[in-house]
Amino acid sequence: MLQGSTMQLRSRAAAGLHCCAPAAVGPATAAVAAARRPLQPQRLWHQQEQQQQRRRRQRGRGYTVRTAAGPGAEQAAPPPPPPPPPPPPPPPARAGGLPRPTRRDLIAAGVGSVIGGAAMYILDTLVIDALEDELYDLEDELDLAAEEAYVAEDALGEMEGGGGGGGGGGGGGGATMADLEGSPRGKQ
Repeated sequence: MLQGSTMQLRSRAAAGLHCCAPAAVGPATAAVAAARRPLQPQRLWHQQEQQQQRRRRQRGRGYTVRTAAGPGAEQAAPPPPPPPPPPPPPPPARAGGLPRPTRRDLIAAGVGSVIGGAAMYILDTLVIDALEDELYDLEDELDLAAEEAYVAEDALGEMEGGGGGGGGGGGGGGATMADLEGSPRGKQ
């Protein structure tokens, strides 16, 4: 005949008492029974572990290691570390105007200015200087052509007005190209 609840039976089994032994007559009876049949610590731990596993299966929980186990038992896993703190909030936006440039923006602007300066230097030395030289050459050619035209006009004027050159310095001759064009050199 069994006496007591299931929990009492389990606790009695954990203490090493037989399930059919008389109910707790007193603390002396339990001590005498334990002294008659002493359990080894490893066996006691094994029985307790089996009971805990049965309880977990009934509740549907996973297995965890107990730190109060007997010798040779595994140590309990340390508690998980606390979650990392949330990242700091972004700095407040400036009131109005353009957004504050980042470091990447500043680096890009510096590189762009260096590349732009190099391109302008190359453009100035190669293209603009070459165009200026060409312009100066064209001006020199125009001056030379104007000089040749002036000399040719003088020669033409002397040829046309050469007959009346004795009376008054040859001013009564025919019109020259400079007179027809209104050139300032011809009027001098």
